[in-house]
Amino acid sequence: MPRRPDPMMMLAANAEACPALDTLLIIARYAASAVPQRDWPAPSCHATPWEVNFASDIAEKVRRWMLSEKQQALVAKIVNGLAERAGRRNEEIAAAKPIPTGRGEVDGTVLTIKEQSFHTGYGRWSTTLKMLVQCDGYKLWGTVPSAIAEQVQRGDRVTFTATVTEKERGFGLFSRPAGAVCIAEQAAVAAG
Repeated sequence: MPRRPDPMMMLAANAEACPALDTLLIIARYAASAVPQRDWPAPSCHATPWEVNFASDIAEKVRRWMLSEKQQALVAKIVNGLAERAGRRNEEIAAAKPIPTGRGEVDGTVLTIKEQSFHTGYGRWSTTLKMLVQCDGYKLWGTVPSAIAEQVQRGDRVTFTATVTEKERGFGLFSRPAGAVCIAEQAAVAAG
């Protein structure tokens, strides 16, 4: 009967064959942890859900089998992509301007629009339309104002009044939007 390889020896052999594997294993460990550990880096903040699932899957396999060359190449590609995204994010944070907090005017370009579902209790769910707005040197996330909810699209310039709070450097949240205008639509109506 063939003897099963020692899981730690198999892990060591895989790590030697694929140096990028260590980063992927940290992502898997971090994602599996119910409470993030303070001394662990948070690489999963830049990882997509697919990458986190892949990291967890690979973390299970490296103790039993040797990774194929294609798996090793994919691990390296994912880790390089994470490093690239982290670098871009660090550059964005370094270039970010201070976010004016409190009630004020928000003027920017809509980067994304997304429906978010949330549980309201008693087995009921509700959906809200959210948007990410690129302002001058920072980004804001919040509910699409009802006045422009039907016509706003990605790439439109919008302006409205809202309460802004800073979440982290370069990123904040807006709430209670009012008096919203889609500037791109306003210019088209004035020209026509």
